[in-house]
Amino acid sequence: MKLFDKLKTYIKSVPITFYYIGFIIGPLFGLLQTKILTEFLDIHEFGTLQLILPIISWITILSAVGAPQFYMRFHLSEKENNFQSSLTITIMVSFILMLISSAIIVQYVSFWTFILISLVVILSQYRAMIKAYTRAKELHLLFNLIIILDKVFITVILFLLFLYLSTSIDNYFLSNVVGLLLLLAFGIGIINMKGVFYPKIPSIQQLKNILTYGLPITIVILLGDMHNSVNRYIIGYYLSNSIVSKYVISIMITLMIMQLLYEPMSIYIHQLLINMFQRKEFKKRKLFSNYLNIYTSIAIITITLALRYQESLYKIISNENYIIDKVVFFIFLLAAFTMGIYRLSSVYFYIQKETLKLSMIFLVSILINIFFSLILVESYGLLGIAISLLFSSLILASFTLYYTSKILVLSINFISLLLSILFGIIIFILPDFTILFGINIKFFLLQNIIDFIIIAPFLAIFLKWSIKANQRNANG
Repeated sequence: MKLFDKLKTYIKSVPITFYYIGFIIGPLFGLLQTKILTEFLDIHEFGTLQLILPIISWITILSAVGAPQFYMRFHLSEKENNFQSSLTITIMVSFILMLISSAIIVQYVSFWTFILISLVVILSQYRAMIKAYTRAKELHLLFNLIIILDKVFITVILFLLFLYLSTSIDNYFLSNVVGLLLLLAFGIGIINMKGVFYPKIPSIQQLKNILTYGLPITIVILLGDMHNSVNRYIIGYYLSNSIVSKYVISIMITLMIMQLLYEPMSIYIHQLLINMFQRKEFKKRKLFSNYLNIYTSIAIITITLALRYQESLYKIISNENYIIDKVVFFIFLLAAFTMGIYRLSSVYFYIQKETLKLSMIFLVSILINIFFSLILVESYGLLGIAISLLFSSLILASFTLYYTSKILVLSINFISLLLSILFGIIIFILPDFTILFGINIKFFLLQNIIDFIIIAPFLAIFLKWSIKANQRNANG
């Protein structure tokens, strides 16, 4: 009987495990993409690509008009054909936006590059809706397969294009087009979505419902994307392109580290809580505090590990030329950690259909970030950018926590928090064990791996205790 109970507990934990597998493997291939790009493109071409990518991202976000989020939110109460209506709207908006922006974009890129960019924007809508479908239906394994295959397809194709064709930024966009087409084929064939990809013109009421709910979410997502990317233009204007490169790589590292923790949690817990409120089942309100405390404890340890192995992280993703000051790196890590708190606690606005309010809070945060960045950047450089980013993130997280506490139980486990901080400090100040034991290894990564293996058992014991302590706190 005990074995059967343990098996049931494991099966219940499988979905969140799947999310962590997907969000570990996916970013790893994303890092491999960055390594490939920095190896095959020169600094100028890489910088050009980094200036183009945010614009593509913003157009893609605007094209979606929040339709994937609308489908996930109302799939239980609306008819199945809302998927088709939502997808049709996003494709139509993609065509319109690319047509409007064509006159501007073709001034900076070739017509062939513009065609590739347009295809990336349109096909990205299919990807977003496939993800929305699998999340809404709680198809956890398939959702994570999509996350993994998306990165795998693009990365492999990108490498082959650079290997056998000329080294051009067009290879990046072409690899995305081919990869997204393969992903679409997977969605139709493997998921067997029964014809939901056929276009369906939405009714006026459906269009109104999608836009009313989706546009505020679109603004939130857009502002979230701009929260970090706007700073690169400020840095480029006041400092230099080399500092922009350091900023981009640093943000990539810090966000990747934190997103590996909070994205799987937020995706899993958000859908669980949204479905709970739709079904009027309120027994799981304490789950929010449980996951928030677990995230905080693990994140603190992760931050100290990132500081300990900072040099290795930069060398793996790029090279030593991109390494920044440890204090600035620490502030970037804190800002990324704070964004995780925002991400987890933003569920209130989706449950209560107050996404417009969230967009206003986000807008204030963005304006504060820009304001303080402009004030601090000339005197303090990258440190000023980091401080302004952290300050704006704290404001954003504070507001979302306040509102979420109105409908969900918010209970902070201070004992676990303080012990995590203490344990993290100990990890940070401990000497490198390979040096302490006189192990002389020239290959830096192997040296760090040995050092981590020595620390890992103590980490495992502490994290296991922390998770159990937070679960008891939530149940109590």
